[in-house]
Amino acid sequence: MTGHVLKHLGESKLELGAAKERKGNWRTGRDQEGILWLALDKADSSTNTISGDVLRELERYVSAAEEDLPHAVVIRSAKPGGFAAGADITGFAKMSDEGAGELLTQGHAVLDRLKKLACPTICV
Repeated sequence: MTGHVLKHLGESKLELGAAKERKGNWRTGRDQEGILWLALDKADSSTNTISGDVLRELERYVSAAEEDLPHAVVIRSAKPGGFAAGADITGFAKMSDEGAGELLTQGHAVLDRLKKLACPTICV
């Protein structure tokens, strides 16, 4: 399996593997080897940032992976400039302290669930 994943992760070019179908802020797909590819591609933005929408969408993909376990999960950016610049701070001005706390809790929870998947997870 490692060779199959590595052949898609070229050093000098952006390869998305089977992540061809765009859904919200992610490109997704499963390849013939049962590997789930998730490529962050923040809509209407030249740079990826982490927002509530991005986390909710990732949570749905993690839930689907828990129900139908892939052989592995590969998470990467669909943008050449890097995975993410950090949190989407444009929403913070309108967010209450409680809302910010909920967003942090949500982010930690989805990453904990991703970590607990019973398959290899590769984030590049």
